[in-house]
Amino acid sequence: MDIGREARFHFAVRIACVTLWLAILNCGYGQSCFAANELPTANENLALLAKEKGLFVSSDAERLTCQAQSGESIEVSFVLHEAFPGQQVISEIRTHLSNAGWKPLKEDWLNPGTSSPHTREWSQFVEESGGTLCDYWMWKSAWQDAKGDLIQYSLRYSRPFRSKVRLSDVSINGNWMSAAKVRADRDSLRRARDNAAKSGRR
Repeated sequence: MDIGREARFHFAVRIACVTLWLAILNCGYGQSCFAANELPTANENLALLAKEKGLFVSSDAERLTCQAQSGESIEVSFVLHEAFPGQQVISEIRTHLSNAGWKPLKEDWLNPGTSSPHTREWSQFVEESGGTLCDYWMWKSAWQDAKGDLIQYSLRYSRPFRSKVRLSDVSINGNWMSAAKVRADRDSLRRARDNAAKSGRR
C-alpha cells in the first residue's frame, strides 16, 4: 500500500472514531447522543474512504452503512430502488471497477480451481429470516487490482415465501480487502483444511 494513502486511511478512521467517541462522552446516560441531522457524520467519513479504495457507492444509495478494519478491509451496505434483475446497478458496478483497472476474477479467490461467482447469473434460494420463510435472489462478483487488493459485491432481492410482491428494492454489499488480508485469509483456510484432513486420517 502507498505510504501516503495508508496514512490518510488511518487518519480518516481515527477521525471517524474520535467523532463518535467525543459525542458519546458529551451525552448523559439515558439521553440520545446524536441529533437526527448528526447521525451520518462518521458514516460519511468512512464512505469517502471506501470510495478512495475503489468501492462503488451509488449517489442514490439509501440506508448507507460503512464499517472499516484499519488497513485491512472496508465494507459498505446500502439499498437502491431498482427492480429485479438490477441491470443498471450491475452495469454501473462493472463499469466503475473496469475503468479503475480492476479485473473480474475467473476463479474463486478462496478456492482456486472453482469458478468465480462473477461468471454466474442470479441464484435463487429459500431461507428463514426472523422465523419467516423468504425467497431470495443473489448476484455476486469478485474483482482484483494489480496490487492484489480484492473487491467483492453481492446484490440481494427478497420477499415472503411464494408471494407475488414485486422485487423493487435491492440490498447491496461491497467489500474491499487489502492484498495482505487476502493472502492471510487464503492461508488460514488452507491450514484449516490441512488440519482437518490430518485429523480425518487418524
